[in-house]
Amino acid sequence: MANPYFAGVEHGVRERTSQLGYQLTERAANNDMSMQLKQIDELIGVKVDAIVVVPIDSDGIAAAVKQANAANIPMIALDRDVNAGQVVFIGSNNVELGAKGADWVAEHLTTRYGEPRGNVIDLRGLQRIAAARAREQGFTEELKKSPNIRVVASPIGNFDQETSRTATAAALRANPSVDAIFCANDDNALGAIQAIQEAGKLEPVGAKGHISIVGIDGIPQALQAIRHDTLDATFSQNPVKWAVKAVDFAQEISNGKQPEKHVDYPYILLDKSNIDSPEAKSYGLWGDVVAHG
Repeated sequence: MANPYFAGVEHGVRERTSQLGYQLTERAANNDMSMQLKQIDELIGVKVDAIVVVPIDSDGIAAAVKQANAANIPMIALDRDVNAGQVVFIGSNNVELGAKGADWVAEHLTTRYGEPRGNVIDLRGLQRIAAARAREQGFTEELKKSPNIRVVASPIGNFDQETSRTATAAALRANPSVDAIFCANDDNALGAIQAIQEAGKLEPVGAKGHISIVGIDGIPQALQAIRHDTLDATFSQNPVKWAVKAVDFAQEISNGKQPEKHVDYPYILLDKSNIDSPEAKSYGLWGDVVAHG
């Protein structure tokens, strides 16, 4: 998969199904909702024992979930919950992640200016994805606690590096004085870094004039950017462990047990101070795992 985040999901599912001796059928919809619905219909048709899915749209997938429910095929959703039908969810609390991002921005600007003030770009995610909307909700609501922090631009980066590069470049041209950028995921963050570099404004983390950037996910490139002092931090999730847990839940269901319906998996803030610490390694640097195969 091109997206390293979903490569993490793939890695975890493959690893755990192999350990349990399960036959794995894989499908990739590539952000195409109609394709995902067709694929789920096909899997129901061949009577698979369980379906693990990353929903492209929390509302759009509802009919397929109900169809699987009617066929008594368990559905386990990763990263994005489903708004109808019976499904087990494993992922992060995305509203909370957005709020934590706002707190991170406020803390860093307080360190810089002695109080929470400054100019911020809010680089949003793919708006048809529930996780993006939830992170935006959490960020904007929490940032209201710091009225002297001004969001000077809220461009859409679409969880894509090139789109984020272009969007950030335009925002920087319109707003020459920017102190920090909140990025809805790490691809947004990496695109923002490219734009800052192209604008001749890239300074290492901690240097005077550095534009502070925080992302979400913990993808391989983001971990390297932290180690190389171009990205300040990321709130890392762990899609590898999510996927392993999803397969374990499928096994529980097949054995007649009922797992938890909703699991908010913990995340960890990674920066230069702790990225290679025992704590981070215990949580799991899934980006390194995927990068090293």
